[in-house]
Amino acid sequence: MPELTPQNLLILTIVILGSAVQLYRIFVKGAGPIGHFLTRMRVLANGEVAEATVLERWSTAIRLNKKPLFKLQLRVHRKGHPPYEAHTWTTVAHQLTSGWVAKGERVQVKLDPDDPQKVFVVGPILTPAPLPPPADPVKAMEDLRRMVDAGHITPDEYEAKRTQILSRM
Repeated sequence: MPELTPQNLLILTIVILGSAVQLYRIFVKGAGPIGHFLTRMRVLANGEVAEATVLERWSTAIRLNKKPLFKLQLRVHRKGHPPYEAHTWTTVAHQLTSGWVAKGERVQVKLDPDDPQKVFVVGPILTPAPLPPPADPVKAMEDLRRMVDAGHITPDEYEAKRTQILSRM
């Protein structure tokens, strides 16, 4: 074992302080790839949910797990706060499914309430499918009459369905 000379003690102190600074930057400030990953996991688990509009999208040549990586400029809409702009990076399952990160699209994001510039995309905002137009009761009655005439349904079934159609009018 080497002697603990003043020079060796100084080197050991510098190494320990340098390591402490790097660990602080990674775990507290979120610096570097490991810090970004840890911050992302923390925000996605405990962050504030918000909506954002994609203002700009840039494709990159980078792929993570064979998924294309995009840089996004977003306008974030938090409840109780004015909208603001932030940028983030996101991957999508495949180049063909990248339409949901197109300019003008709305996406769901999670953000760090203590540092709102730390924004991570959760996914697209799903809008429900439009309801089908109401059925035409006249056409339904005609179809019902054809079915009973052809013998596909009994007169009792005809009367029950006829009553149901008339009650919707």
